Amino acid sequence: MGAFAAPENTLAALARAIADGADWAELDVQLTADGHLVVLHDFDLVRVGGPRRRVAASTLAEVRAIDVGRGLRHAGFEGERVPTLDEVIAAAGDRIRLNVELKPPDAAAVAPLTDAVVAALRRAGLVGRCRLCSQAYDALRRAKAAEPGLEVGFIAGAAVGDLAALDVDFLMVHAGLVTPAFVRRAHAAGLEVHPWTVNDPDAVPRLVDAGVDNVITDRPREVRARVDEVLALSLAERLLLRVRGRLTDGR
Repeated sequence: MGAFAAPENTLAALARAIADGADWAELDVQLTADGHLVVLHDFDLVRVGGPRRRVAASTLAEVRAIDVGRGLRHAGFEGERVPTLDEVIAAAGDRIRLNVELKPPDAAAVAPLTDAVVAALRRAGLVGRCRLCSQAYDALRRAKAAEPGLEVGFIAGAAVGDLAALDVDFLMVHAGLVTPAFVRRAHAAGLEVHPWTVNDPDAVPRLVDAGVDNVITDRPREVRARVDEVLALSLAERLLLRVRGRLTDGR
């Protein structure tokens, strides 16, 4: 959730995403040492202004003591704290949907983290209204086995093997991997393609014309405006855009 307008992965970032008209908020979830689900990207606390300690070795109270706004140097957001998953769910309500990234720090953390997140979504009645994503394929398979109605997506920063062969619902891939050919292969396998992190509106036309299903960004207002602009083009203009994209697509 946001990294420009508000401290990432905070309730302030969620509020800004809602205000900017985002359809989804992507958030990173980990387990603390005392079994609480917190929304935090890094596996340690250093970058957000905390001690040199891993999240998995810290209690909820220790994580919550960190002033994330000050640690991430976001002026005007001093006092912002790391939220729990339940707090984010409550704040999101029905105003925005959630794409929850499972971030187990190691293989031993896969089962407890996955089970805790699935349980939280069940309690909130969100199984059919949210998505799970992860770089840990085992976590996705475990979540899907527990709740077949959950949409799950694999996160990839590089093309290693055939991503379209994975048993998931969508692929979250680095925008540099996206070509019309890649999207066609994914769609043929029944997978959506969600490129990340697209913060330059000028990168949008190529991705839209390639046929992506979603665009992950820290700038939802600007990127949505460019998406709408591209979709409003005439057929002839879209064809010209497609030809330009194909000429740069070596695959």
